[in-house]
Amino acid sequence: MGDQNPAKIQQAKQYIDFIKLRLKLCCQLKPERVFGLVEHMVKSGQSSNGNAYYPIEDCLQICEEHNQIEAAFLLNKKLGKYYESVTQGLQILRSKISMSQLKIELYFIKK
Repeated sequence: MGDQNPAKIQQAKQYIDFIKLRLKLCCQLKPERVFGLVEHMVKSGQSSNGNAYYPIEDCLQICEEHNQIEAAFLLNKKLGKYYESVTQGLQILRSKISMSQLKIELYFIKK
């Protein structure tokens, strides 16, 4: 049924370690590129040929450890963790919206 070739198993483990290391280094050295990298992982994991594999749980942990909220949002959504995804989405919105400016704009809309 499945190929249990030890060389292929070892190669798969090395690939997974490489992916996790690449993400971790990206978080540390190029944090502005993490979202794009994770977005590629999520889209590649949905490929029709089924050959793409990314360790989503491990990548989520790495993103959370490095405070990559937008990337963690995508990964939680991919995993079906909708509560966490919505919570992170709200956190993203709060970081991008000036609450004092919003209050002023809402005040003037009411008039």
